[in-house]
Amino acid sequence: MSVADATSELDTSVADSRLAKLSTMWTMLRKAHGGPGHSELAAQLEFLRRYQGAVFRFLRTSLRDDDAALEMLQEFALKFVRGDFRNASPANGRFRSFLKTALANQMRDYRAKLATRHKHEVTSLDDVAEPAANDAAAEPPFESCWSEELLSRAWTALLDHERSTGQPFYAVLRLRVTNRDRTSPELADLLTRDQSLSPPMSDALFRKALQHAREKFAELLIADIASQLESPTIEDVEAELIELNLLPYCRAALAKWRA
Repeated sequence: MSVADATSELDTSVADSRLAKLSTMWTMLRKAHGGPGHSELAAQLEFLRRYQGAVFRFLRTSLRDDDAALEMLQEFALKFVRGDFRNASPANGRFRSFLKTALANQMRDYRAKLATRHKHEVTSLDDVAEPAANDAAAEPPFESCWSEELLSRAWTALLDHERSTGQPFYAVLRLRVTNRDRTSPELADLLTRDQSLSPPMSDALFRKALQHAREKFAELLIADIASQLESPTIEDVEAELIELNLLPYCRAALAKWRA
């Protein structure tokens, strides 16, 4: 049962209990650093699979160097598997804050190593560059990279949903997003041609599919965010959406929960 289906006809307290039953990333993190045998390894692989994209996005944008970002991503993965994060706890803050702090520490160490290396490589005053602005100040906000990754994952999940169900939600929503100047009848014709639909998709059917696609996209985004919170409530999810500037994508879905 989807998050939206589970909560559409329930009051807020029951919806909160449904959210609380979701397997959170804190649960996975605990399993990754203390689960028996194969379960520990599986949790580690799943954790890295889900969050390497957000980590790499931040590192690449900060360093502007794909090779350096990849090297630091590998270092992050090594630290995680080694158990360096085993003491992380929701009592110390949100899951996103945990990752942000871990990456900030790694960036600090990386810049310190670069400074030391540069110091040893300088052989004359001519090799000394003019003082530059603080590199750390030029780093992108982690929240922006995090939001971009969440949106990317929601699109991927929507495509997976389309492939598994045959419902053209991904195709419909993509057409709408990439053709904002087109009318819905034009988009219905375009989808009909692109996918060789028979019978052709009508304007009314396209608009209905678009509504469902937006609802599904919001549902997937909300579920992803809820999985990063410990015992999440609707209020917790809404606060996270606001802080990450993602509420416009989910405003209708949250309102439906409270209806």
